[in-house]
Amino acid sequence: MKQQDYDLFMVNVREMMYSDAGFDGIVSQIKSADQGPVRGVAYTAAMIIKSIKSGFEQKGKKVSPDVLKTAFMEIVADLVNIAIATGAIEEGQKKQVATEALREGANIYKQAEKIPTGPQGIIDREAA
Repeated sequence: MKQQDYDLFMVNVREMMYSDAGFDGIVSQIKSADQGPVRGVAYTAAMIIKSIKSGFEQKGKKVSPDVLKTAFMEIVADLVNIAIATGAIEEGQKKQVATEALREGANIYKQAEKIPTGPQGIIDREAA
């Protein structure tokens, strides 16, 4: 994995996650997930990865599996910390939620990769 590729990918992730609208959407997704905060963290992490990766690909840039894997782990860790800070989970649940969200999020991502995306990596609901 090239560090500069990972760094560029994560700059885009951070911009998405920590913009005002992005952060509010993330908190809402984690707290309102029908199947609980594990599902909220897993789904949110998978959609962030898919969106940023699609944006890179539309610009003709490939994202290595190593970058995706490392970024995914970091995103899940950040989302779990957000879940704790916003009261969606307790501190004592951190390790369990992170472990389960990594596993579930990987499965969600694999399914999401089958859904077409449009400009800027946005999921094309009409083509899906």
